[in-house]
Amino acid sequence: MVFLRILGPHLEDALGPGRFFLLYVVSGFGGFLLSIALSDTRSVGASGAIFGLLGATIMVGRAQGGEWGRAISRQAIILAAVIMFMGFMSPTTDNLAHIGGFGVGGAMSG
Repeated sequence: MVFLRILGPHLEDALGPGRFFLLYVVSGFGGFLLSIALSDTRSVGASGAIFGLLGATIMVGRAQGGEWGRAISRQAIILAAVIMFMGFMSPTTDNLAHIGGFGVGGAMSG
């Protein structure tokens, strides 16, 4: 939830409160759907929604352009990769939910 506190206000400013809320909810649901579609796991949690915010941050940073936008996109990509790698090291982490949330968040804000 630290990521929600860090990414949330900036992304909400860029997208608006309604679109931000929709992004968070739909990303979480998208992560859940990918998880149940491709595995026997039925995971529901905030991590898919948080990955959706990371995906959205990358797309919003690229759309804003400039040095700041590129830096934000780079940092979000690195952060997502590190967390995803750590998830693959843990047998109890449902990375499909992370991937689904990330993809939905990126697509919704792109």
